[in-house]
Amino acid sequence: MKKNIITSLLLILLFSSGFPNLAFANSSTIKVFVNGVEIQTDQPPIVRNGRTLVPLRAIFESLNAKVVYEEGTRKITATRGDTRIILYIGFNQAIVNNKQVTLDVPSQVINGRTLVPVRFVSEALGDRVFYDAAKREVRVTRAQSPMSGVAARDVENFGDGRDLEVSFKRAENEAPVSEYRVMVVKTSQATNFNLNTALSISPSNYTVITKSGQDIRQVLTSSTRDTDGAFVENDINYTVFVLQVGNGASPQHHLAKSTPVTLTLPNRVAAVTNVTVRDVYDYGDGRDLEVSFNRLADENHLLYYRAIVVPNSEISQFDLSAAKEVTSGNYTTIFKTGANLVQNLTSTRDYKGRVIQNGTTYRVYILAIGNASTGFGSSLSAPSAQITPASRPNDIRATNVVARDISDHGDGRDLEVTFKIPSQEIRVANYRVMVVPANEVNSFTLQKANSVSSSNYTTVSKTGQDRTVTLASTTRDVNGNLVRSNLNYRLFVLSVGGPANGFTNSLSSPSQTISLTDNFRPASATSIRAYDISDHGDGRDLQVTFNRITDESVLSEYRIMIVKSAQAGGFSLTDANNVPPSNYTVVPKTGANLSRTLTASTRDAFGALIREGVEYRVYVLSVSNGGNSKNNSLSGASAAITLRVNSSAQAVISVTAHDIANAADGSDLEVRFVRVGNEASIAEYRIMVVKSHQAFNLAQANAVTAGNYTPVAKTGSNIVHRLSPTARDVQGDLIKPDIEYKVYVMSVSNAASSNALSNPSLNITLSNPFAGSVSNITASDIANNGNGRDMRIGFTKPTNEASIAYYAILVVPEAEASTFTLAAANLVPKEYFTRVNKTGGNHVVTLDAATTDVRGNLITSNITYRVFVLSIADGINATINGLASSLGTITLD
Repeated sequence: MKKNIITSLLLILLFSSGFPNLAFANSSTIKVFVNGVEIQTDQPPIVRNGRTLVPLRAIFESLNAKVVYEEGTRKITATRGDTRIILYIGFNQAIVNNKQVTLDVPSQVINGRTLVPVRFVSEALGDRVFYDAAKREVRVTRAQSPMSGVAARDVENFGDGRDLEVSFKRAENEAPVSEYRVMVVKTSQATNFNLNTALSISPSNYTVITKSGQDIRQVLTSSTRDTDGAFVENDINYTVFVLQVGNGASPQHHLAKSTPVTLTLPNRVAAVTNVTVRDVYDYGDGRDLEVSFNRLADENHLLYYRAIVVPNSEISQFDLSAAKEVTSGNYTTIFKTGANLVQNLTSTRDYKGRVIQNGTTYRVYILAIGNASTGFGSSLSAPSAQITPASRPNDIRATNVVARDISDHGDGRDLEVTFKIPSQEIRVANYRVMVVPANEVNSFTLQKANSVSSSNYTTVSKTGQDRTVTLASTTRDVNGNLVRSNLNYRLFVLSVGGPANGFTNSLSSPSQTISLTDNFRPASATSIRAYDISDHGDGRDLQVTFNRITDESVLSEYRIMIVKSAQAGGFSLTDANNVPPSNYTVVPKTGANLSRTLTASTRDAFGALIREGVEYRVYVLSVSNGGNSKNNSLSGASAAITLRVNSSAQAVISVTAHDIANAADGSDLEVRFVRVGNEASIAEYRIMVVKSHQAFNLAQANAVTAGNYTPVAKTGSNIVHRLSPTARDVQGDLIKPDIEYKVYVMSVSNAASSNALSNPSLNITLSNPFAGSVSNITASDIANNGNGRDMRIGFTKPTNEASIAYYAILVVPEAEASTFTLAAANLVPKEYFTRVNKTGGNHVVTLDAATTDVRGNLITSNITYRVFVLSIADGINATINGLASSLGTITLD
């Protein structure tokens, strides 16, 4: 404003000392222009004493100055902005802003208009004045008064540009102004933001405000971006700049700024806690770091987390605003999972974009990004402890390398290696197992291991678990020699580093010394016996039994070999090892002595089918699990056996008894057995149930009467048979719970030959499905209400209540008591009985006035009742309820 006043006074100056030689014969020929607009006056400029005077009011008002004239004192006061000028007509003294100024020519009144000398104006104002002598024109250009008073306010809670209101006072003279540009600058960058910077900002990153002749107050939009191109958002500290853009050939620009402002929301998510960081990889950048922290207890208003790495020397200047300003390539986004989080960083750079390096000390912050759409701002954690990444390639070293001799092939297949994987296996590409002669171990270094040819080590892939690997028959030592028996070796594991380990390998310590030997030689089976058990005329007639070897850990399997007696004399281990699989029977080890019935297709060791009338001997080959047939062991031969037609019935085997139901009778019992090999001589089978304490033999079995056993027809298959509800034991007693039994099966011959009795099953006791019944039920008349309150019931609980859910007291009219059975009791609705819960003790219960009998009639006087108590089965330990009744009746008086 002061400059505007100066401009006005300069105009006046123009017509005095500014143009000392100016004199007009016709003053009307002089024209005055202010900012290109001609000023029209009814009194033209004049010249007095060589000084030019101009009309004061016309000039000052055209320059937006206010003029006041006091007629009594002839005092003229002109003001514009901060400048105040006082003149007295006829006096050559003036006062400008309380400072006295002497005029060359005093102000004068001509034709009712006050004129002042131009020299005075030129000394008082600062506007530019130009006189065009050729055109006799005075041109005044007002000094600029640019926009000012830039202010920024947080006015809403959207979390974007809509929260930011910008205001400023327009330029007093907007004629040379093209437009205003509002620029939102992160305060951290405001110090270096100048006019040249502002002029270079992309149009997409500022807001244009056209001049309107009014001061500006405008709220920005949701799409407003800051000068970096990022959307304006909450929790970042901004400084708003306004660029006044000039127009014309030589435009004048002006830049002004607000005080800093931070957009905040009404709420804020909590800050995470327990931020820890570990150096786990060897990429040599931010990917080496693993960060963990406790998630927010309430993640409902959280979008996600950001992990930000900050040099320790810069944490004093790192705050929430700085964290929000970090660009996407310089932090790691961590999505919420509902659990505490552990994550390796994906960004290789710190918060300013510098590559994270070994040897520099850092701290890690976690920025919790709030959901602005729900009114929640973000929060910054406290920093982690300091961490200085360093290269540690040996973190991938395998440990606990152990070698074992597991077979007897005489090559690499005998060698098994185990090792413990490193905790940082993610940095490992694969492993290499290297077999080193024991006398070269001291000179076997990482450098040598790295140079071993690929044909001389075994590659082992990663599984995430400690590894156990059996080498191959073609395995060679590191010198290229095949691995073989009776040489001393030590094994190394080379961990091959991947990019996460900087492609640096690490060599384990060696295993213990190992020499491959023949240590898997099983003993020979003993007690080889052969039995003629059937009459098929083939291998099914032949049953072989033998005793297992004591140490079966070195045994792979047994092989039964049938040899004609005529060929048995020269049958050796070599012969046995050469028998093809089609000519022997494999018997897996079971940990017990073994019995095996051969098949119809069984052949002898030389390929002939087993048949009747040929004398055989039986051998058993113990096969080593070391893989070397030289270490197998051949048993001695069995006694000679010749298969012939038998006349006696065979006994079944593998008789088992099973409790399969809860009917409390024979139908609970299921019997299973393996049928005889040749059923041609069998008429039927008979299942016989015997109390476990009783002796039982074939003679007794033959004497059991028909009603006391269960006949079972042969089916050609093994038998599974459920007994009937009326099944009885061999003494004629019904089969029932709580009695221990054993079960036999008699094979009944269909010829004149004798029957055969099986071995007994294991003892079996059928579970009792009944809930225990109460005892000592009493009923007493204790009052005179004429309803259930008169009746008190007592009873003694069963010894074992485990199978009982609760008790039900049932009041039955005596006329119906004789027909009130368990089935009838089970049908009584719950509304017609009184429930009594278990207490662990005996019970005394007084009924209530609403108690009814089992027919739903209220209990009343002069009717005789009998009381029953129903024990309700729990459905797990018992499935059948138990019913008991009182010994006497009761009639209420």
